[in-house]
Amino acid sequence: RNGRMKLVPKLVAAPAWASSILGTLRMERPAILGRRYLDVKYFHGENYLEIAVDLNSSRVAQQIMKHTLNNCNRMIIDYCITIEGQAAGELPERPLAAVQVVRPD
Repeated sequence: RNGRMKLVPKLVAAPAWASSILGTLRMERPAILGRRYLDVKYFHGENYLEIAVDLNSSRVAQQIMKHTLNNCNRMIIDYCITIEGQAAGELPERPLAAVQVVRPD
């Protein structure tokens, strides 16, 4: 699971300085969860899958959070989670879940 669960973020709206910082930190680049950078725990049952990501386990994630937490009420961010396709039969990748976070407090 750690080698294939992919998070695809998209910054929809943000102040110009935040877009610049997050672009420099490569925030909009798809990332494989659990691949050395973040601690990830999976919980599953018969009809659900829960993914818990510890953002404090990565210095890059800590820097992103440091720059965005005070200004997230001015941001809109889309997130998509998919399983990375590694063979022709697994493509195209399809979303497992998607969420849009709109100006959270």
